[in-house]
Amino acid sequence: LEFKLAEPEEEIKQNEGGSKIRTVSSFEMLSRFGKLLKAAEAGVDYEPALKLLISMGPAAVEVEIRGLDPDIGGSDDVMIRFLEMIKYAFQTKCNFEVAQGYLGLFLKLHADFVKENDEAKQVCEKLAIIQGETWHKLRNTMNQTLTLLSYFKNAALINY
Repeated sequence: LEFKLAEPEEEIKQNEGGSKIRTVSSFEMLSRFGKLLKAAEAGVDYEPALKLLISMGPAAVEVEIRGLDPDIGGSDDVMIRFLEMIKYAFQTKCNFEVAQGYLGLFLKLHADFVKENDEAKQVCEKLAIIQGETWHKLRNTMNQTLTLLSYFKNAALINY
């Protein structure tokens, strides 16, 4: 497990006496994943953040998702962006099970945030609709595949 926390952006001001005063422009202590989420435009650039999260191990994924909490160094905006990233994963129909797992962990860790934040509620409502639609399409595709496999298996047995 490797923590990669970037230093906060700082501004250096020169005083009359020549001393340097450093002021922190933001209290966010975002990891590389958090910065990718924050930099992503809504619905457009979530692929790099998703790929980074997929490349991590289970413990690192949990640390990253916990780190989105504003009390730990994240922000409400980054947490909403995480939900948008999951929505993006469902819409692209890639990594469905992984996105399901990440969503489950997020809701387990940050259920209070979703209950209290109206924007998060709206995103979760849209997410539930998209998740249901995607699951039905995936289930239908799997059923068609199983039907074809069964047909070819039976056809091969009859010809012998």
